[in-house]
Amino acid sequence: MAENFFPELIARHVDESSGEEKFLGGDQAQYQVKTRYWLEACYEEAKAEIEKNQEIGKISKYIQYISGQQWPSRGRPSYKSSPTDNRIWRLLWELIAILTDIKPIFEIRATKKEYEKQAEMLNKVTRSWWLTSDADINLGMIIIYAILTTGYGKLTWDEELRQGEGDFSLMPIGPNDLLPLKPRYSLQSSQAVIYKTIMPLGWFKKKFGARGGLVQPDVNFSRYSSSPSRPGHVPSMIYDNLSPQMQRMVGGTEASQNSSYPVALYREFWIKDYTYNESSASVFMGRPKSNWGYTVEPGKRLYPRGRMIAMGGPIILYDGPNPYWHGQFPFGALKMNSVPWQFLGLSDIGPLIPLQDIVNNILAGVIDMVKKAVNPGFYGPKNAFTETMWETIDWSMPGMKVGFNQNIATQPQFAPATQLPSFVLQTLQLAAREMDQSSGIAAITEAVKKKQVPSGEVLDRIKEAQQTPLRLKGRNIEVFLRDLGQQNISNVFQFYTAERRMYMLGDEGLTFEDFDWDPGTAVPAGVRPEDHAKSFVFMIQPGSLLNANKVEEMLLWRALRIQGDLDRRTFYKKLDMPGVNVDTIEKNLKQEIIDGVSLHPPKPQKGGGASAK
Repeated sequence: MAENFFPELIARHVDESSGEEKFLGGDQAQYQVKTRYWLEACYEEAKAEIEKNQEIGKISKYIQYISGQQWPSRGRPSYKSSPTDNRIWRLLWELIAILTDIKPIFEIRATKKEYEKQAEMLNKVTRSWWLTSDADINLGMIIIYAILTTGYGKLTWDEELRQGEGDFSLMPIGPNDLLPLKPRYSLQSSQAVIYKTIMPLGWFKKKFGARGGLVQPDVNFSRYSSSPSRPGHVPSMIYDNLSPQMQRMVGGTEASQNSSYPVALYREFWIKDYTYNESSASVFMGRPKSNWGYTVEPGKRLYPRGRMIAMGGPIILYDGPNPYWHGQFPFGALKMNSVPWQFLGLSDIGPLIPLQDIVNNILAGVIDMVKKAVNPGFYGPKNAFTETMWETIDWSMPGMKVGFNQNIATQPQFAPATQLPSFVLQTLQLAAREMDQSSGIAAITEAVKKKQVPSGEVLDRIKEAQQTPLRLKGRNIEVFLRDLGQQNISNVFQFYTAERRMYMLGDEGLTFEDFDWDPGTAVPAGVRPEDHAKSFVFMIQPGSLLNANKVEEMLLWRALRIQGDLDRRTFYKKLDMPGVNVDTIEKNLKQEIIDGVSLHPPKPQKGGGASAK
């Protein structure tokens, strides 16, 4: 084992001239055994680390509470009420609605003046991709994962999109499906990142060819258990009305069936590999005739951008360099509540669960008291009524009359009704209010309680104070988008050809570099793609993400316009309304004044005449 955690594995490369697969420092048998052994150990270590996190272990409980399954399935008597006032559901979707109601205001800037034209092209291409893809919907799914603990997004090139032409895809990934190994302060600081999912066998054959055909169905995911069969002596009408527990008792054994679409576990190991070319010859790394293959001279790192190994079950399907020019893990991590003592963020649902239990238990207690009030207990000497009357007496029947034995010491009577303490409903209101405040969506209750109508300034202060948690969450989303946006700059140069950009934007999609000595690509001739992408910076204006913040800004611009401190042209630009042409509006307003149909005619001058302008 080397000083770093990655062992000195056998590197696999492709001979550029013959296309033959070769290995440095060993043969194929050693490569398969040694590499697969380390990959499995890496996977188990990363899985063990993630399972130690308490938030991961509680995700199933969080989902149960969101779904309304908030009472224990066993141990509660059937006569006890089990109401559910699912405030977590309402608060969750209100929070998601606010956090997904976004329109990111970003700008890609060039660090060198000669690349400003390319920066304009990058801005237009990125906006076009955002509007024409499902990136906004997928971002909403990532936000849901982040509310549970941490959401991941995978920004990759999908060759199947756009009718086979390919395009970028932002894929939401749950906290259990991405395993970072040895992360320090960010996802990119990890030594390895493992992505796992379940894929059908046909997908392996399509993507990896003959080697994908070696993948076998995984019995853990490709089999299912059918329900117990009905015995022949039990009528179907009776058997169908039995509970699932009774069906398992009286029915036959559960049969295990093969899935119609067998699947297997697919894993991608994105690794920081510090292996060097210790041979005396140059080797070609990557796929021949690809835009990401490169030659490594003796003594240089074999994987300067990192290494990616794909596995289908126990079969190694691909092993080569990171195919992306940016050389980063093609993932981003979104954490709504970051803390310094663990990599994963804290959940927004966790603090609401004890409060939700308080609300449900108080409601259950109140309902049980109502049941006792309308059906009070009745007690008396046993000989006050006959045994048959004790069994058939029903005090809920209107006009119920019963005679009792007079020769008894104590007359039968109803049990006294229990009085509900006043602090019970106060506690219910306190718990409900605390849930609203903890979620960051508390209403302006303090202003409503005041006898006088609060001023606009007071409302603005209350609103700003209550939106502080939402503003922080919005900033975390901005950081997430900024990290992926920086990767996307490199992806545009790598995957969007001049023809593709011209199809998207027309002549505006082309730059001078498309016609230099390396035509068809926006990377200048003689410049390394990795270095050229670093000449641009993806920036998001702080506080511009949430529409709730934009409404406040619009009100500010409106006030400045009314006071005459802002010109009309700038006001229209600040509104940022799609499809609105400021020059056309100005032209039409002047024409209305000339035609005399303007709703706001010019103000009369001091002399009484109207201005012609």
